[in-house]
Amino acid sequence: MDITINIDDWRDETLQAEEMPKNLDDLVSLALEQGYLSPQLFRMYAYCREAGIAEPDVLPDNKALLQTGGTNAIDRRFALYRKIIEINGKQFDGRAMVAPASKEDDLDDDESGDETVTTWQSTGTPEAADLAWRYLERRIPGHIWGRLLILADSGGDVRGAADMLHDKIDEMIDLIANGG
Repeated sequence: MDITINIDDWRDETLQAEEMPKNLDDLVSLALEQGYLSPQLFRMYAYCREAGIAEPDVLPDNKALLQTGGTNAIDRRFALYRKIIEINGKQFDGRAMVAPASKEDDLDDDESGDETVTTWQSTGTPEAADLAWRYLERRIPGHIWGRLLILADSGGDVRGAADMLHDKIDEMIDLIANGG
C-alpha cells in the first residue's frame, strides 16, 4: 500500500523563494540570513529533493519522515492529556502519562540484569517517577549546557542565568513542598 500526497503547494512556496536549498549549508543560510523557520525549510527542501534539485541525504527518506512526524503528533497529543495532581492539599494541572525521552531511556536494567523496554506510563506510579528522574538527569543538563554555551558565545551573563535557574527550581520545590 502506498501513501501519496500532493506537494504542489510546497513547490509554489519554494519557487517564490530567492534561492532553492540544495544542501545543508543552503538551509542554514535561508534560516539565518532570510529568517525562514523549520516548517518552511522542511517543505522547501522536501520539494527540492523530490524534484532532484537537492542532495538526497540531508533529510531522512519519506517513510522515516512520515513516521517521525506521526510520532511527534501523537507525543504532542499525549502531552495534552492532563490530570489534576494533588500534592500537600494543593492541586496542580499536570501530565497524565509519560514516556522515555529517547531510545537509551527505553532500556531499563532490572536487578537480574535483564533489559526491559519501558513504554508509556501513567503518572503517579514508580515507573513514571523513574522516567521523570532519568529525564531530569540525562536530558535537562544537556539542554542547560547548550543554552549556557550560547550565552557565553554571545556575551551573555552565564552566572546570572545559572542563578536565575537555581532560583526558579527553588520556587518550584517550595510550591510542591509547601503547596504554594
